[in-house]
Amino acid sequence: MAVHAAAAGPPHGGEPREEKKGGGVGSGGGSAAVGGKSGDKGEKDTGWRRLFQRFTRRLIIFIDDGIDKGVDTATYGIKLMGPIFVIVALTLIGFVVYTYFVHILRHITFGGLAGQIATTAQGLFFVLNALYNYWMTATSDAGKPPEPGDEAQILVEEASDRPKPRICPKCKLTKPMRAHHCTICNRCVLKMDHHCPWMNNCVGAGNYRHFCLFMFFLAQSCGFVVAVCFLAFDDEGTGLEPDEQSCIVASFLISFSILISLCFLGGFHAYLAVSNQTTIEFYGNIHHRRMARKNNQRWVNPYSLGLAGNFQEVFKYPFSNPRWLFPWRALFAARCRSPSTGVVRDV
Repeated sequence: MAVHAAAAGPPHGGEPREEKKGGGVGSGGGSAAVGGKSGDKGEKDTGWRRLFQRFTRRLIIFIDDGIDKGVDTATYGIKLMGPIFVIVALTLIGFVVYTYFVHILRHITFGGLAGQIATTAQGLFFVLNALYNYWMTATSDAGKPPEPGDEAQILVEEASDRPKPRICPKCKLTKPMRAHHCTICNRCVLKMDHHCPWMNNCVGAGNYRHFCLFMFFLAQSCGFVVAVCFLAFDDEGTGLEPDEQSCIVASFLISFSILISLCFLGGFHAYLAVSNQTTIEFYGNIHHRRMARKNNQRWVNPYSLGLAGNFQEVFKYPFSNPRWLFPWRALFAARCRSPSTGVVRDV
């Protein structure tokens, strides 16, 4: 009987195992259902993520296209406005000169005729120097890089301590150090400082000297006009007709506002000249100074030649030689060739 009971035991013990097995199948089905729901949720999240990434890419492309079109429009606008800026500048100078000769000169009474002649000669000296340097800045080549294969490029390539010159991908010219591509002029400029709309030309290595001297003599001219405008008005402003007063006040406001602007702009470029920097390099060097300061180091401009050397590099003469003020002197100076060295120099 015991054997029979033992033999009959497994069937009774198998029923719970079958129920447990059946229960396992049921729980597996439930987990599959939960897994299906979580899978659907994951697919939805992935779909939203892909949609967001696609939208972000298209937005970035749209912004880039907008920036490119904006830059192209601004470049085209500056090209069109350049001649207009030149006309406006010359018109303002002409109006002030007209006001001086027609309305101001006859009211300068100190010294009689000799005083009027001396005052006029001083004013003409300032304005003619300003106009000469304006013309040279607007018409001179700002600095054209050498063509690929030129002797200058070969010399640079042969120098072991200098990097090989780059080739500009836009204008296909050799792009030495400190050269930049001007999108308005569509060319590279040596030691480019900026593109000046008032000159309708770039300011670079070829005309930076004239640009600085133009600002200097223009400031002198504006200061002269401000002074003679005060002389034209007596204590009560008598002796001036309404038309004269309008022209003199307008000339005073134009000259005074330009003089204030040149005090800041001219001072900034004087600092750039004696530190051997360009406007483009100045903003880049701010970062270099900041990084050197973080590392407890002192940043030094690699192109600096010292105050005297930097000044002479721009103006061609040392500060002690007044020739740097008058570049037009070379137009009238006699030139001779040294018999020993063959060097041509001004006399």
